[in-house]
Amino acid sequence: MKSDFALCLFLITSSASVLGCGDLAVEDADGVDGVENLGSTAQEIYLGESSVSNLAVVELYRNGGSYCTGFFITNRHIVTAAHCTDSYYTTQWYRIRVKTGYNSFKYIRDASRIDNWVLMAEYTPPAWNFGNGSAVGDTAILTLPSTAWYSVPTNQARLRISTAPPPVGQLLSIWGWGRRDPRDSSPAGDLLTGWGFDQIDVRGVTGTGTGVWFWTYANNRARTCDGDSGGPATRLYDGYYIATGSHGGPPATYTQRCVEPPWRMDWATLHDKASWIESVLRISYGSTFSCNRYGSGANAYMRCF
Repeated sequence: MKSDFALCLFLITSSASVLGCGDLAVEDADGVDGVENLGSTAQEIYLGESSVSNLAVVELYRNGGSYCTGFFITNRHIVTAAHCTDSYYTTQWYRIRVKTGYNSFKYIRDASRIDNWVLMAEYTPPAWNFGNGSAVGDTAILTLPSTAWYSVPTNQARLRISTAPPPVGQLLSIWGWGRRDPRDSSPAGDLLTGWGFDQIDVRGVTGTGTGVWFWTYANNRARTCDGDSGGPATRLYDGYYIATGSHGGPPATYTQRCVEPPWRMDWATLHDKASWIESVLRISYGSTFSCNRYGSGANAYMRCF
């Protein structure tokens, strides 16, 4: 997860102008560009198993130099972290890479262009603040233009969205396109995950209204690093992957680039943003659109495609 979060924090604390903090060259929900607290040992790389090779988790490269992760919730809409978007504009150019098989990939294409750049609309929830970035509200929806959405592979397993907060102690999986060795200089280039479905465990949930977030700790050597911002934390229920949160920004006290024990990972919850998500989708699908609800209690979720 690449970020100039440190510079943003410096600008804020130094009373300098923070205009453009969301448009810095590198995005990192896990820390800053310094070398403090970087892990000193290589981390194991866990590839997505073949059964999940078509999970709709995409690599986003934003014009200006930031790598992040996102995930499809419809064939036109991608959820990512708000700090991965641009603070100046309501639209921005992205390159979007998606898995089409275990070892194959493609770029989402805009039929109106001859290159791999796609102009997407950007929406962030009311709780997000570019000038004071944290996991609170750190979610965004990117909308593909009508000239590009048809190029989404038909076999992509779009994610359902949790409509209930994760209970403390719940075990979740994590997904991302980031590097797993803190000494790497660039993203690993493949969709990576930890092992099994107990990569992280929820330790706390806090916040109110649309500004809820939760934090977790890693199990089984699962990690989040540069390029993982915006990636989903998921639970497996009734045979489906349910996105519980998107990987968000850290509190100001964090300085690590790759999350290493005992450092925690912070996530923007999605259950409290259900109404906002539907309001964004209605821009594309009409004023009467709503996502279908399923399950109950901690297993409640909605399907928007």
